[in-house]
Amino acid sequence: MRLQQDNMLNHMSRALCAIVLLVLPLACGDSEEKTAQTSQRTPTIQVVDYAGLEAFLTEHKGQPYLLNLWAIW
Repeated sequence: MRLQQDNMLNHMSRALCAIVLLVLPLACGDSEEKTAQTSQRTPTIQVVDYAGLEAFLTEHKGQPYLLNLWAIW
């Protein structure tokens, strides 16, 4: 009888430790929500295409634009 009580107490203490270890990281999280910054102006960027024509990002105002920057060293 005593052995069963000790065994049950051992299982309960292990379960309690497991619950604490699972909940502890959630309780330690940052409570302040971070939001993305918006409405920042893009700097004036001038690029030259393969034909040698100059282009400015301001020409594409209000439109999505993908600028792929890369270099061969």
